[in-house]
Amino acid sequence: MATVPRNAPCPCGSGKKFKNCCLPKNSDHTDTSQTSPLSEKTAVAYKAMSEKKWDQAICEFKEYLNENPSSFEILQAIAGCYDGAEDYLMAAEFHEKSLALSDGES
Repeated sequence: MATVPRNAPCPCGSGKKFKNCCLPKNSDHTDTSQTSPLSEKTAVAYKAMSEKKWDQAICEFKEYLNENPSSFEILQAIAGCYDGAEDYLMAAEFHEKSLALSDGES
């Protein structure tokens, strides 16, 4: 049996997306991103960011960054947190780091 993509219509015919219907019941389909400890850390960080808890979000993102130093998205998120906290000098520093990283990938 072929693996059904998460966002595809559910093969049961309900009209819902697979992820909202039979995915939780389907033991053959595993989604490792939901169980990864690193994705949990970023989820906590993004939640703190959405609640404008800038210092907490920055700490969580930096912890993730220590394990994944070349993460463009995390560098951008940290810059966004510093922007939110109105620490524009630090925001600029992290924007520059992310730009340097993206320039190295092209």
